Amino acid sequence: MDLQILIETDAEAPAWAQVRDQLTAAIASGRLREGDRLESVRGLASALGVSPATIVRAYEALREDGLISTAATARATVVVGRWPEPARRSWEAALERVLAGALAHGLDREQALALCAAGADRVLGARTAGGEA
Repeated sequence: MDLQILIETDAEAPAWAQVRDQLTAAIASGRLREGDRLESVRGLASALGVSPATIVRAYEALREDGLISTAATARATVVVGRWPEPARRSWEAALERVLAGALAHGLDREQALALCAAGADRVLGARTAGGEA
């Protein structure tokens, strides 16, 4: 895995969530693709200066979201297109919370949708820049 993952020690999000979010973004952008193997738990923990438990928690969250597969004897592997029902419901709920917050702050439906579209365009733009059409 040739990705740069950065842990912000002063961020609100815990380190495991930062790792999860950065790996999710790398998968979404196409920098990580189906079948790519992630760094070992110990290797990534050492590189980031965090506990292996931090990486285990991040990888477990990614597995629950259907983005990676894990096995006791092998490194985690990226899997795409497998969206387990619980993960889909969780993502829908998170999206609804974000949209509710935007609407509560005065955005109208069109403005909220425009922000969603702009975010999708950024991810898709990163995917295109990463070499994927």
